[in-house]
Amino acid sequence: MTSRTQQSAHSIGMPHQQAQCPPGHQPLQTFRITLQTRGPRHCLVSMAGELDIATAPEARGVLEQAVSQYEHITVDLSHLGFCDCAGLSALLGAARAARSKHAELRLRAPTTAVTRLLRLTRTRGAFRFEPPAGRDGHEYE
Repeated sequence: MTSRTQQSAHSIGMPHQQAQCPPGHQPLQTFRITLQTRGPRHCLVSMAGELDIATAPEARGVLEQAVSQYEHITVDLSHLGFCDCAGLSALLGAARAARSKHAELRLRAPTTAVTRLLRLTRTRGAFRFEPPAGRDGHEYE
């Protein structure tokens, strides 16, 4: 196993598709996920870009690593622009695995896109949420 002071970053992109963008159009977003140790039993997993069928396996792997090594996992979603059902499945699997190990996994700052997905799929209750700064509680209002 790796040391607890490990910091890893994984990026997935499709540069060949970015080169095909017509002039004046934005290139496809890439997905970035990082795992940072925050203490002996706590880590922060940060995601940015698009969590979808192409990037969910990478997210699932990093989340599985986090749950296997830490008791407190915070998943920062503040820079996640899109999440589909494959991405949601990766998050749900991590939450389930954390509960089975008596670990705590919390979502931090889900974007409007993620909040909408949780509401439409009625899966919001499967997660604990880090309260916004200056507030108590376990979920966003």
